[in-house]
Amino acid sequence: YTAKVFIDTPERVRFERRLNRDSKKRGRTFKSIKQQYDYTVLPMHKKYIEPSKKFSDCIIDGQSDIKNIVKKVKSLIHI
Repeated sequence: YTAKVFIDTPERVRFERRLNRDSKKRGRTFKSIKQQYDYTVLPMHKKYIEPSKKFSDCIIDGQSDIKNIVKKVKSLIHI
């Protein structure tokens, strides 16, 4: 059995996390990050990611700190 976990995170939080990561770790500008997000990331999320939510066995609130999310997932799969 494979458990399907969906981490449901608001768009604002997803963008802020991407902005933080791409600006710090990849040296990208706000403008380039926003453009990629608006024209590629968001449309693909709406087309592929969001529809998969209905097939999940468990939905986790993705607004919390990433360490807490990992902890919740590990508890679900008993690691």
